[in-house]
Amino acid sequence: MKQLGADSLKFLRLPTFMKRGSTVTTICTKDNRYNNIFLDFASTTSSFLEVAEYKKSHEAYRQTDIDDLILEYANTFVSEAKQKLQKDSVFVDFYFSQDDLVSRLKEY
Repeated sequence: MKQLGADSLKFLRLPTFMKRGSTVTTICTKDNRYNNIFLDFASTTSSFLEVAEYKKSHEAYRQTDIDDLILEYANTFVSEAKQKLQKDSVFVDFYFSQDDLVSRLKEY
């Protein structure tokens, strides 16, 4: 938070076609510089782990490191998400580490 000059995080519930909806996070600052940035990381992170653990339960993947399985699934997710977003994909960035995200936000 200090690195970004942020005051707090705000959680917004968004309606979706799925009943559970979606929750995204915004970064609150006095100057509203991150006003148009929405973060969604917790739900996808846990989903990636669930997929990796499921794969790891099968013989073909038992010797594969779980981090490699998560990265493989994450890359597939990013590729498919960008395909579905089509021309709007230029408005979405994907980060695999907090440091990369913070570095990019500092440039904003």
